[in-house]
Amino acid sequence: MALTWADQIRWIAAVSVVVCLLICAGCSRDGEKAVSPRPSQSASAANGYVGSEKCGTCHPRNYHEWKGSKHANMMSEASSKTVVGDFSCAPGSPGQTFPDGVAMTCEAGAYGVALDGSEIGKGKFAVAFTLGGTVRQMYLAIDAKGVPRVLPVQWNVQEGRWVQAVGDTGPVPGKGLRDWLEDCAGCHVTGFTGDTSQGLRGAWTENGIGCEACHGPGARHANAPTPEKPDTIFNPGNFHDELRADMVCGRCHTRGRNADGVHAYATAYEPGADYRPRFHEVSRGSQEFFWPDGSSRANHQQFIDFKTSKMFAKGVRCWACHNPHKSSSNRGADLRLSGNSLCRSCHVREPGPRNLTHAIHDDGSCVGCHMPPTAMSAVAGDVASHSFIPIRPEATLILGGGDVAIQPNSCNLCHYHSKHPVKDLDAFLQNRMKAQYGRPLREPVASRRE
Repeated sequence: MALTWADQIRWIAAVSVVVCLLICAGCSRDGEKAVSPRPSQSASAANGYVGSEKCGTCHPRNYHEWKGSKHANMMSEASSKTVVGDFSCAPGSPGQTFPDGVAMTCEAGAYGVALDGSEIGKGKFAVAFTLGGTVRQMYLAIDAKGVPRVLPVQWNVQEGRWVQAVGDTGPVPGKGLRDWLEDCAGCHVTGFTGDTSQGLRGAWTENGIGCEACHGPGARHANAPTPEKPDTIFNPGNFHDELRADMVCGRCHTRGRNADGVHAYATAYEPGADYRPRFHEVSRGSQEFFWPDGSSRANHQQFIDFKTSKMFAKGVRCWACHNPHKSSSNRGADLRLSGNSLCRSCHVREPGPRNLTHAIHDDGSCVGCHMPPTAMSAVAGDVASHSFIPIRPEATLILGGGDVAIQPNSCNLCHYHSKHPVKDLDAFLQNRMKAQYGRPLREPVASRRE
């Protein structure tokens, strides 16, 4: 039976649809075979996460400012736009070689790290993800089992050179390269589930610290009627329990170990919860992480310091000084104001005589004394103490035997006073105190260790 022209058109259209469906089905099956490093949309939906881009449809200003922040770029897929380390391998380039049997490679836009040292491991690892990139940048490779591994090298941005990865980021005896899922993941991505049954597709929902990392899953909020929206999302700034509100920041700016003894972060944490039952902070008695006076000497301990401060006791919150939504040039800390203007926005000068040190440092830096750079991220002194307690030279004499390498102090950590003898600085303060007030410094130096 001959088909009419109209029947032929309908038949061709039907066949075309079937062919397209078969092609799409085939593509889907092929895609399932490969382990994709990208977060899974299905996993996001199952966990109530909608993604920061969805948040941006109603909160465009916060979203676009956040996209340029360090939180948003905490972790990214490796590409020419995200890799800042020198992988060029050109003769004389810092990226050409690295001590201890490590070499950087870059072939056809793919970045790699070749290891050939018995203490480090052996093999060539393709860089899948970057971690950070403003102070230092570290790199992840995916092993044969689909586990992200922290490579034992980092690029120090300000120095422009490769160094051994800082901290316990090297190989683990009997386990090889450090397991990122166990040690880092909860503070580098959003919506971390740890489910690697499909490779990495269901392990987290968004690269970097997205909106929902601090505000919680947003599906309910996105779908709620407008009058009910404020009650369907967590807002730390409006939460009644100030400690738990601060824990949104503190959970990643605190060093410790999960109750399971495996993870270095609080697992299954959701903003607004109390992480203390499942997470134990490192003790101030640790000589590895604290100076003799109790000041932090390692990164990721800002919240431990802050909880000991008068600022915290009086209700000052992390975001009073830091802007979580917007990147800034204020020493890389995303401060709301720069320099002394931030401190003086609360600590207004009043008439009358000032105390001892404020009289000495009439035009000095508040941060220089009250937030001495005692800790380290990439290089020594690039992280400030958050206890807001000046460390006097007397602390070095009493707790460090006069050696600033054993116990630093605020005065010697200032570049202007870095080479001044500790005894001279201490004598100057004591004499100035006696001359002005007729008495010695009030508080005796003592360790704040627990």
